[in-house]
Amino acid sequence: MKITTVYKIMGIAFILGSLVYFYFAWTNLNFAFPFFSGGMALGGIIFLTAGLVFLLSPIIKENKKRRLLQSGIPIETTFLSVDLNWHLEINNQHPYIIQSVGVDTNGQQRIFKSENIWFNPQPFIYQNQKIKVLIDPNNPKKYWMDISFLENKS
Repeated sequence: MKITTVYKIMGIAFILGSLVYFYFAWTNLNFAFPFFSGGMALGGIIFLTAGLVFLLSPIIKENKKRRLLQSGIPIETTFLSVDLNWHLEINNQHPYIIQSVGVDTNGQQRIFKSENIWFNPQPFIYQNQKIKVLIDPNNPKKYWMDISFLENKS
C-alpha cells in the first residue's frame, strides 16, 4: 500500500515531491509576488534604513574625528571622572567614558565626554590630569576627546 499526499491549491492538485513549473504574467506582479504590496514594501524600507544607519554611523564618526583633527581648536581640559555608559550594554557589559571639564571657545565651562572605552581607564588616569579636546570652531557642541594616551594600556 502506497500513501501519497496530494495538495490542492487553487483547484490544481499537486503531489508532494513532484516537480511543478510556475509561470506568471509580468503584467500582474501582485498576483505572483504579493509581498510587493504596500505593507511588505514599507517593512523592507524600514529594515533597510535601520541597516544603513547601523552601517554608516561608524563611518560618520570617523569623518567627524578626522575633520576635528584637521581643523578643530585644541583646548586643555581637566580630568573629572570615569563613569559607566549605562545607555549601552553589550554582552552584559557597559563601556566606560571619561569626563573632563574645560572652557569651550565661547567661554562657557562645559563637561566633555569621551567615546566608549571597553576597559577601565581609571588606573591610568591621575587626578587633575590634563586631557586635550578638539572643538569644532563653528559649533562647540561638536568635539572629540583625545584619549590616545590610553592606547596599549588595555
